[in-house]
Amino acid sequence: MSDLIDRARALRNLNGQTVTTPELAILDGLVSAASQAIESHCRRTFGLVNRDERYDGQDEAGLLVHHYPVAALERVACAPAPVLSVRNESGSVQRASARVLADSIVLTSIASGVASSTTITFASALTLDALAAAIDAVTGWSASVLVAERGLDASADLGACPGTWAAHAAPAELRMYADEVHDYELDARLGLLRRILGWPGGASYYRIVYTAGYAVVPDDVQEACAQLVAQLFWQTKRDPGLAQEAVVSILSRSPVKGWAPAIRDLLAPYRRIPRV
Repeated sequence: MSDLIDRARALRNLNGQTVTTPELAILDGLVSAASQAIESHCRRTFGLVNRDERYDGQDEAGLLVHHYPVAALERVACAPAPVLSVRNESGSVQRASARVLADSIVLTSIASGVASSTTITFASALTLDALAAAIDAVTGWSASVLVAERGLDASADLGACPGTWAAHAAPAELRMYADEVHDYELDARLGLLRRILGWPGGASYYRIVYTAGYAVVPDDVQEACAQLVAQLFWQTKRDPGLAQEAVVSILSRSPVKGWAPAIRDLLAPYRRIPRV
């Protein structure tokens, strides 16, 4: 995460207070702490973050993504299907597996209790055809593209279906999200994708790649952060054990406990409702 405000914005809420160099270091720490606390309170990251998520099929016409507002929607894909068959055919191997990671595939074989692994990055084999050829070049291993038309598909798309599969007694069939979805409308503010046909399908049937958050942190969120930083800053000036202080017949005051109501009011519109 990044800070919601900078030092200059925090200083504005200190009402012209002269701040020493050690106090500036304290202020910077408070800005980071307040930013993290606000994002935890609102259950969201305000800055732009790239998301790559899976969604189950559903009967409703509207599908809500987990994070909003949506700044950019890169891809909506569906129907994960086997596209690449991988197997270790060595007679000296008792066990073998193919593990798909976000950026690579790891081939592991175990012979007489000794494990041997080879990692092939998707960046080094950009297509499924190239990846199959790279796997074939590893001693004892073979691979083939299950559907010839998929040979030029990006091997990196395999990373959307991570996992480890046994690949010795029978081939491991690695999957990717094979079909694109185009017939939807996006309400970016709500993170809502509407589709006349609904969103049929089973568990993890859809893959949605998007960017969510704000290019610029909203002014009211910045003000809430600045107020919280100021509140915390002034608390560093007081005796932390002080419960109440008073001048008889003139003044009585107690330290603020918790967040000031104004801070919560400013953040109320941004408090995210978790979406399961």
